[in-house]
Amino acid sequence: MRALIGTCAYMGMTVSIVGGAFFATMALTTVENASASAAVSVGKIGPGYARMPPADFGKLIAADIEKWGKVVKASGAKPE
Repeated sequence: MRALIGTCAYMGMTVSIVGGAFFATMALTTVENASASAAVSVGKIGPGYARMPPADFGKLIAADIEKWGKVVKASGAKPE
């Protein structure tokens, strides 16, 4: 099982703003700042976490939508 935690932005958001937010978040989750970060709490409840740049996270989400979308359609599940 995998849980994803990410930050989303409007599609028109510039790469520099998204990148700046990414690097600020990474700075907060470094080992040196771990006592002040959410990464410590997340690490306690799961096997760990992976850091990835925004573009890679977007690709991961797109791949999951494609993969699991097929499963949901094949199951016949409908929203309640």
